[in-house]
Amino acid sequence: MTNRDNAQHSTGPKTEAGKNRSKLNALRHGLTGQVVILTEEDRLAHAKFTDPIVKRLAPVDVVERKESLVVPQLYDGRRLPFEDRAFDLAYAVDVLHHCPDPLHAIDDMARCAKRYLLIKDHTYHTAAGRWTLAVLDELGNRRFGIPSPYLYQQDWRWVEHLESRGWRRVAFEHPLACHTGPLAVTNRLQWIALWERR
Repeated sequence: MTNRDNAQHSTGPKTEAGKNRSKLNALRHGLTGQVVILTEEDRLAHAKFTDPIVKRLAPVDVVERKESLVVPQLYDGRRLPFEDRAFDLAYAVDVLHHCPDPLHAIDDMARCAKRYLLIKDHTYHTAAGRWTLAVLDELGNRRFGIPSPYLYQQDWRWVEHLESRGWRRVAFEHPLACHTGPLAVTNRLQWIALWERR
């Protein structure tokens, strides 16, 4: 109760520095967290574990972002700048629905994957589901200047497309528990799957 009472009297940050800092509050926790609270010993252990993994990644993007933790290779968004079957695993997490042609992007990822392909994205089965995804996409991405053409998977078209090209599904989870609290109702719009090349 005391916190609620105090919140009624709060006027927020007054200085420009305070306002800039408070704009990042939503980014400070979870996968997008920008504040790491570790002892020096834990930080070194974390780095020892993650550095070799990060060095083996080949991230790509169509624009350079100031806040990237790993600097991606920029490309035109049409053809990934890699040879056929260049990687054991190619993956996209919440990216494909931002592509102008998600099926083409899936085919291009598959071209680059030697053995596995992993996709985590959204799907909808009703107009209300598509509308919900569009609202969440705008709320989550507009402030970063990331456009969304609202090209979400309808039903299981992307999955069917990939499997019609000979990829064998190894793992699949839907709904995917990405959110808790009030947003948990949107977990039915989330999915993840892993395929293996036949």
